[in-house]
Amino acid sequence: MILITHNCFSNAIAMATEIRVLLPDAEAERTVFLLCPEGGNGLQWITSTKVSVLCDQYKTAFVIVPSLEGCYTDMAYGYNFYSSLKEMVSYIATNLPGVPLKEKSCYAVGVSTGGIAAIRLALDMPELFAGALSFSGRLDITQISGGWFTEKRLECLYGTSEQRSEKQKEFEDLCSKNDGQTFFICAKEQDSGAASAQHIASVLGSDTTLYTLPGTSNWKTWSDWLGSYIDQIGGSNHVSE
Repeated sequence: MILITHNCFSNAIAMATEIRVLLPDAEAERTVFLLCPEGGNGLQWITSTKVSVLCDQYKTAFVIVPSLEGCYTDMAYGYNFYSSLKEMVSYIATNLPGVPLKEKSCYAVGVSTGGIAAIRLALDMPELFAGALSFSGRLDITQISGGWFTEKRLECLYGTSEQRSEKQKEFEDLCSKNDGQTFFICAKEQDSGAASAQHIASVLGSDTTLYTLPGTSNWKTWSDWLGSYIDQIGGSNHVSE
């Protein structure tokens, strides 16, 4: 496994950013984008999951894009982090030829607010993404509160309560237009976003697998889920219908 940290300039946020790319020793056959929880730089995908083993075993390139303070959203008062995420996909296609971006064979995997971003990214770029996985996703921004999400942060990210409701409606409208992409939504019953998992799974439609367990999730949970579903999202047997 080869790890590359690539620094680049993002026009969408008008500042430097970085992406981390894990490449297998053999030629990569497909690509999985890994999106981290709110405030994170993505390093825990490397330090706290089995991604380095999966990289070689399944000849899969993994691309880690940081979340930082923007939670992969175009902030109501701040920077356009979601636009930057999409920009990174185009940047990779132009500058990192070792990362395969084959039509309808890429997947996005996200944790917490990275989950909603993974689903949205796949739906916004259906020509590239065969689908997405959400691990303990906060899939309803109108239900986010407490902890890291102070009211000030929520306002900067998503705006007023009315604006949050409108943005949530736009996301669900996008989900309802799913046409053949495959989604996996995994959550534990005591996860902060558990209430939204079943609802969004139903909106996404019949090509969506909902997997729930008792308890709360952590990085070991998300590592296990990634290992469980890698056959279907990054394995050599994966074929997008």
